[in-house]
Amino acid sequence: MAMRRDAWVDAASQCQTAVARVGAYGAEITSPALPFLAQTGAAGAVFLAGLVGFQYAGYVCGISCVTPALGPMFGCAAVGVSSVAAGQAAAAMHRLIEVGDLWPNNSFGATQREEILLHALMGIAGFKALGGSFRNVMPSNLGYPGALARFSIPAKGEGYAVEAERAVIRRMFKQFGCHHCGRRSGGWSASIIPKLALRTICLQTSR
Repeated sequence: MAMRRDAWVDAASQCQTAVARVGAYGAEITSPALPFLAQTGAAGAVFLAGLVGFQYAGYVCGISCVTPALGPMFGCAAVGVSSVAAGQAAAAMHRLIEVGDLWPNNSFGATQREEILLHALMGIAGFKALGGSFRNVMPSNLGYPGALARFSIPAKGEGYAVEAERAVIRRMFKQFGCHHCGRRSGGWSASIIPKLALRTICLQTSR
């Protein structure tokens, strides 16, 4: 019995040693990646927050994805400014990891103009290289196809949405989401742009 108990103790000790070695090896592998992941996460969060801020500003100013000139200009500015903010967030996270301080020795004031310009240009170039459209950064206009619109089905008067066409629209909605907000769940409307119901009301009230 004593020999069997000693064998169990030895086996448990060997298992603990093996687990400790695996844990140390995993920490050795993942530790270099953690700063990179932290910087990437901070940059991504700040970039998205910047785009959302510009979208709200566009909504308040009445600038949408179909506004001539101002729509693409605001979208380009949104990508550029958000890219600069994302670059600064990544640099701040790097300083926090390395020295434990976000802005040591007034490093924020020491940011070079060339660095800001480089981040803006790289963000804009990367956005376009990935197929982005500056005007689609701005909010949608309900009177026109939305910022996320890809294709459409021609309308044929008041009876434009027969069952077969509704089935196609339903599949489009589930696959691509709403062309205005992007959601893929909930109810949907197979109306046309501009809204056929509003057009009918306008015609009736103008008589």
